[in-house]
Amino acid sequence: MKCFFILLLVIICVRSQLINYIPYSDDCSSIVNGVGFGLLPFNCLLNTTTGSIYSFNLYDQPYVNISSSHGEYCDDPVSTQIFKLGTCGYYKYSKTNYYVYQSDQPEVPANSYIFEQYDSACATRQSYWYATNGTVVVDYKQNIKTTYLCISYQPFTNICTNGNCVLTPMGTPCENSGGVIITCTV
Repeated sequence: MKCFFILLLVIICVRSQLINYIPYSDDCSSIVNGVGFGLLPFNCLLNTTTGSIYSFNLYDQPYVNISSSHGEYCDDPVSTQIFKLGTCGYYKYSKTNYYVYQSDQPEVPANSYIFEQYDSACATRQSYWYATNGTVVVDYKQNIKTTYLCISYQPFTNICTNGNCVLTPMGTPCENSGGVIITCTV
């Protein structure tokens, strides 16, 4: 019985660690500006740049699978790839190098805009994505350019459509936003 409890505790601890994808330079030597993200295994992340992302560990191996979908429900993936944990690799779908690792405390660069999704009790982070200050994301289909900003450590988006731009404060507390927290890292 004691061994079963310990095994269950280990499974719960491993399950709670986020799979993190941090953008790295072309030669995989350092973190670069851009969009990074992380999610619990087998959870769907709505991402600002790709629609949705799904990731999970390969059974009893130091590898993870990532799938990207254009839709918001992680169904019908358009790209799937395997990464080795603790290494940097090129993700062909986003054309970005990512350092991929598993931890419940992701390393997000200071002064980054961060969107975190928690459970309904606001107790457990399910996923997150971040954009380093000043990162611009372009939706070419809808002709929308979004700049993610941290102004005096407060999150803002500057959304431009056909040359008309609107700067909007985005900070949210978890309790009033369905489990979403938007802040800037310190």
